[in-house]
Amino acid sequence: MRLVRLVYASKATKSMELKDLGEIHKAARGKNAELGITGLLCYDENVFVQWLEGPRDAVNELYTTILRDWRHDRITLLDYGEVDQRQFQQWEMGFVSAKRIDHELVLKYSATTKFEPFSMSAKSVREFLIEFGEKQGDIVDA
Repeated sequence: MRLVRLVYASKATKSMELKDLGEIHKAARGKNAELGITGLLCYDENVFVQWLEGPRDAVNELYTTILRDWRHDRITLLDYGEVDQRQFQQWEMGFVSAKRIDHELVLKYSATTKFEPFSMSAKSVREFLIEFGEKQGDIVDA
């Protein structure tokens, strides 16, 4: 079974409250556990960035569902490829909200401290998410 990594960014169609995000996170964790998908979701100022990893068919199916989800606009595929191992195997779906975004870390990988994944290279987004995920340890908002 081939493992793939898919990273995308999108704009929220409406401002999300922590309660809304918690519901999304809970549903994603359950669905991802069924599909064998792991990853990380970041949300800051109405921007989602999500790293999905798992079996190719399952990741592709989930991404197709996301493309149809009314809560997402301007969905942009940033990175897709086969991987030898998972990066975020500890989380069915790790979730980090704006209050934990490290803007100094954002500056390391982009032109400003504002989290703008649409203007970052795929490599920069990947490296940001890896470093950010490592700094979070087991701390995940819900």
